[in-house]
Amino acid sequence: MADNTCYGESSRGPEIRAWLDGELTATEAASLAEHVGRCPVCQAQKREQEAAGDEIASAVRGMAASGAARERVAARLGRRPLPSWAIAAAAALVVTASVLGIAAIGWPGTARREPLEIAGDRYAPAPRREPAPVPPEVEAVAR
Repeated sequence: MADNTCYGESSRGPEIRAWLDGELTATEAASLAEHVGRCPVCQAQKREQEAAGDEIASAVRGMAASGAARERVAARLGRRPLPSWAIAAAAALVVTASVLGIAAIGWPGTARREPLEIAGDRYAPAPRREPAPVPPEVEAVAR
């Protein structure tokens, strides 16, 4: 059976703060909510943290930004960030251009070879010298 009561100071303070801030998973939040529902120490901890959060929120609402700060925010809001597809397209373009450049020019440090010429329909020319005479022992075997 799980212990539903924290004795002394609650060690679940950071966990309760994370729960109030919406940082827990649904399973963790449900488990902690069940515990807090049965534990008077954690209930008090939750009330204290909620009150502190309310005080901070009301204090922040009363603060006004300076004119320079407002101008910086307005300037940032005016600039639209690049969509993620544009960044991906630019990266793909750089890679494609690099591959085509290497294919056209060649990898640095490799020897450049002359292109191979294909004869096509032409026949090879006849040899320019007479063939060597056949040795007598080979000629005797051939007969």
